[in-house]
Amino acid sequence: MIYKIPNISSQLDIFENLKNIDKVIDNLNKRRDEGIEDDLNTKLRNHLIISSVYNSNAIEGNKLSLRETEIILNGMVINERPLKDEIEARSLANATEYLYKLIDGSEPLTKRTLLELHSLLMENIPNVKGGSFRSNDVTIKNSEHKPISFLEVENEIENMFKWVNRNSHKYNPINLCAIIHHWLVWIHPFTDGNGRVTRLFTNFFLLQKGYPEIGIRIGDRDKYYDSLIQADNGDITELVELFSDKIRQTVNVYEEFFNEYDRQKLWRQKFKKLGNDQYEKTKET
Repeated sequence: MIYKIPNISSQLDIFENLKNIDKVIDNLNKRRDEGIEDDLNTKLRNHLIISSVYNSNAIEGNKLSLRETEIILNGMVINERPLKDEIEARSLANATEYLYKLIDGSEPLTKRTLLELHSLLMENIPNVKGGSFRSNDVTIKNSEHKPISFLEVENEIENMFKWVNRNSHKYNPINLCAIIHHWLVWIHPFTDGNGRVTRLFTNFFLLQKGYPEIGIRIGDRDKYYDSLIQADNGDITELVELFSDKIRQTVNVYEEFFNEYDRQKLWRQKFKKLGNDQYEKTKET
């Protein structure tokens, strides 16, 4: 069985939306090119990692709340939750941080990278061999999609990367990342962790292209699954629209952090003549 590239609707509003997003991304990248202060960059990444880990795991059934996820990623233990939930949170956070390191090092999009991310994702998860493709046929719970035979997985993964290399110039990056995302879900290459590693890999692609990462939220789950079903049926438009919306949301997060940082910086300059004690009292007030 061979993957068939889904159609993308030719509705004008979709293409106008993609053009508008490109303008927004250009403005965001101008600020990023000017350099983001280390403390701002750390706060921003921590926020995005916590949100991404919580939502991606929640989509797969993890019971940790957003606050519990934050506490665990800050090094604490929550005894009221299953150990597996805590392991999944830490492992996904480690894989996400590794993704940022790959981007900072200009790592290319390859099969090896996909396997490395999966290996980190499955770290300490019992009965799952991370970093290797599945060795048996599987079914997807509550889904009509039947993944390809495990014997075809590696070859189909290679076909995907070859196709991307040949055709990347023909597609808007958001369209292309939607195709890659659906292609990986369609292959279902691993015994466990397919959804999480696919969402990670999607962000790897977007960051490579100069776009911000996206976060599929738990509240988006039904729309997300419906868009994947539509892609199975040959139309990937809904997934492109969802990714477009998610990119805009992430841009808003970046802008909120930038604006707050600039506001505090201006405030510090305004009160820099105060002594330290008076400055801290004023800041507290």
